[in-house]
Amino acid sequence: MLLKAIPGRTLGEEWPSMDEDTKTYYVERVVGICTELEIWVADYIGGVDGHHLVDNYLIKRGAPLDYTNKNLVSNCENLGMDCTVFHFYHCDLGPGNIIVNLADRSVGIIDWETAGFVPKEWIRTKFRVSGGWIYPGLMTNNTGWTGDAEYS
Repeated sequence: MLLKAIPGRTLGEEWPSMDEDTKTYYVERVVGICTELEIWVADYIGGVDGHHLVDNYLIKRGAPLDYTNKNLVSNCENLGMDCTVFHFYHCDLGPGNIIVNLADRSVGIIDWETAGFVPKEWIRTKFRVSGGWIYPGLMTNNTGWTGDAEYS
């Protein structure tokens, strides 16, 4: 395991005080990081260790918690996702796992324990429905966030 301290504060802590140019800069940096990571591909949905990807959002509501590749692929295909190739993704990316340093404009991503390979469509979908975005500081009109607090 590699572990290195990243100077800065979470994006969630810094976001309310950022001007629009700074917000745009960090959004573009995070998009760039996701774009770089998705180049790594696999032929299965799963964790980087080749085992199950524990992501409750990929399980049908009320169904047993079955994280096998077969079940997750079936659920994704039922949602119309392309399951011919799977791309690397953090799988828990939200404002609490993005560290920014306004002094040197750096960005770091933490908490990679749920990273794995998913359909490309899942990357943007998961980012949108991530529980990390249910964050009081980001859910006010003055920050530009207009998302709902609940997802179905």
